[in-house]
Amino acid sequence: MKFPVGLFVVLGFAITAFLIYAHVLGSGNVASTAGNVSRQDQTLSFVKTPSFVTEYDFVESEQSIFDPVEGVSHLLIDAQLNNTAEVPENYMRVVKKISSQAGLGVGSQIILVFDPSYQQLNLTHVDIIRDGRRSKWNKKLSIDVVRQSGLFYHDALQAYESAIVVLDGLKVGDIIDYGYVVSGKQSDFGGRFAVNIITDFGVPAERYTFRALWRGRVNFKKVGLAANIKRSSKNGVSVLEIPAQPLDTIAGKDPFFYSNADSAYFTLSDFGAWSDIGAWGEKLFQIGRSSAVAEIAQRIEANNKTVDEQIIAALRYVQEEIKYVAPKFGEGGYTPLPVEAAISEGVGDCKAKTLLFISLLNELGVEATPALVNTVNGLYLRDKIPSPTLFDHVIVGVPHQGDTLWLDPTIINQGGDLDNIAGVDFGFALPLTRRTHVLKKMSSFEPTPEPEIIAHEVIDLSDGAYAPGSLKATMTIRNRSADTFRSILNEIGEEYAKRHLYGVYAHFGSFEISNFEVNDDREKNIIQFSYNVTMDQPFYSEPERNRRTFTFSAHSITPILPDFGKATPADELIYTQHYSTIQHEITVKLTKTIPWDFSNYRTGIRNSAFSYEEEMRFAENTLTINRKLIPQKKYIQNDMYEPIFAEQKEMQNRLIYNIWAPLDKELEEQKSLVRHPSYVDVKDTIDMSAMRRESPH
Repeated sequence: MKFPVGLFVVLGFAITAFLIYAHVLGSGNVASTAGNVSRQDQTLSFVKTPSFVTEYDFVESEQSIFDPVEGVSHLLIDAQLNNTAEVPENYMRVVKKISSQAGLGVGSQIILVFDPSYQQLNLTHVDIIRDGRRSKWNKKLSIDVVRQSGLFYHDALQAYESAIVVLDGLKVGDIIDYGYVVSGKQSDFGGRFAVNIITDFGVPAERYTFRALWRGRVNFKKVGLAANIKRSSKNGVSVLEIPAQPLDTIAGKDPFFYSNADSAYFTLSDFGAWSDIGAWGEKLFQIGRSSAVAEIAQRIEANNKTVDEQIIAALRYVQEEIKYVAPKFGEGGYTPLPVEAAISEGVGDCKAKTLLFISLLNELGVEATPALVNTVNGLYLRDKIPSPTLFDHVIVGVPHQGDTLWLDPTIINQGGDLDNIAGVDFGFALPLTRRTHVLKKMSSFEPTPEPEIIAHEVIDLSDGAYAPGSLKATMTIRNRSADTFRSILNEIGEEYAKRHLYGVYAHFGSFEISNFEVNDDREKNIIQFSYNVTMDQPFYSEPERNRRTFTFSAHSITPILPDFGKATPADELIYTQHYSTIQHEITVKLTKTIPWDFSNYRTGIRNSAFSYEEEMRFAENTLTINRKLIPQKKYIQNDMYEPIFAEQKEMQNRLIYNIWAPLDKELEEQKSLVRHPSYVDVKDTIDMSAMRRESPH
């Protein structure tokens, strides 16, 4: 299951949140070796439970109120951290019971996440409770150390390692009680700290506790469905605590429907203002003199006359010539790879690519600013307390036509010049400069008035319902849509794309695809795409309905996206935003031998989230369908996500068209016809009256 990355991206001392999550959800097959294993200077060993820890009892399994998940019940999840010591410490204790045979796999694994460049990982205890008797684990521990890069599914700002401990020989009914300590001080924050604490782990906890000791100023804010936190102070030490309580999960919900209100975490930070983070980040992206950068900039300047062309050339160099790699450990997880290393090695993560891009632009005399973003929950940043833990990616802002054009050096296969390149938009960005006092609204994703996708399909059925037919498809794709198409095509290749089309047209039975052509004008960011389909039997027989049927479709999927500007987490509004007009024309040439009747034309399709214009014409045995997806912004209450998507699924059926012709019994008997079913059964489609012509009995 995917969760919003922003909830789990943790910096510096903030590793606790991810430790909890990995501990609870760790599963899968693990390659292991027996005995203690060391990685560099990190050796797993046992230490005493730190003195700052408050002990809590776990819930007896007989008193559980939640059902097991994957055969495992979590009786206690206890997270505590001490930020008052010279070397900060995180303590974690988990008690879980293997409730069924299904839990032996995941239940036997303990995943300990840490950054080996500056953190020491030690166990405090591993106990097994079997038949009411507690005993210390006395077998050899199977440990494998694997790298975690980028956390989940997007470029993150820091990497981690996982020590995976495998407990062999466990039985159903066993209770595993283990604890560990992660200690270490990350110097990159200059003595400051920030942390996101998750209170939803994908599984319910019979008892959850959290306790943090913090010296000096600390800001905290609850987000979404997080448990309530209490604050007290004593002798200059702030005590932040979530009292012991049962904690359910929201993880059963489809992750696509997650919004900020569905999140469950809180943020602790001693960064007082956004400008504090801006000043911190500004130091990370200092531009220095580099002969390698100067040489590349000179080549770019020599081959590109205008400043706009030079910006695009610099972007293309970083996007295409510097291959993306995962972030490094420790301070390398925050600090960009030096530009000379990125150039000589030809690799870099988002930070390295950003530093190289702004360095090239600086050499070309162009002002540019790196900016932190949250790729998932960027809309909600403005209602957070300032904290570096809110961000998972870094991009570049370039002044253009009185506004800021947001460019991402990690994107590949991007086309267009500076006037039509598709900028990125994650809601809000934090420019990394000490002059930054507020988050900056991004506005790259505005609906375009001109169509980005123009498709035309000519279907020739003029030889009749028992004869072969043909289809010729042409498509013009522009701007952002061209970037998407180009990336997909480069990823899968043209041959695979052709094979995919065979799946698309499989409902036509016997057919062939020919003249597959793709012409890509990357500078203008326009792609011309075309192919032909010859169909041996486009119609299929339905004797029980006394007809021959031809079925085709015209789908256009519109995303539901957060509102980048007007909605607030308080009222939890989202909106659908159509980035561009999509224009689609379908021409169907029909035989003259049948008196076709298309008298009831449909002029539009609308539902709660989507709006199309549609015009139909029938003249001289040719049916023409003109469809247009209209750019719009429409606000939808948060609780309408799922009904809207159900409505969208129904609406896709409305874009499936059936043309019926009378069954010719004589031809049915003469020809050896292969019956191939429609890919959507007629009873599941919402038939258009304009297409309906009942066959004579």
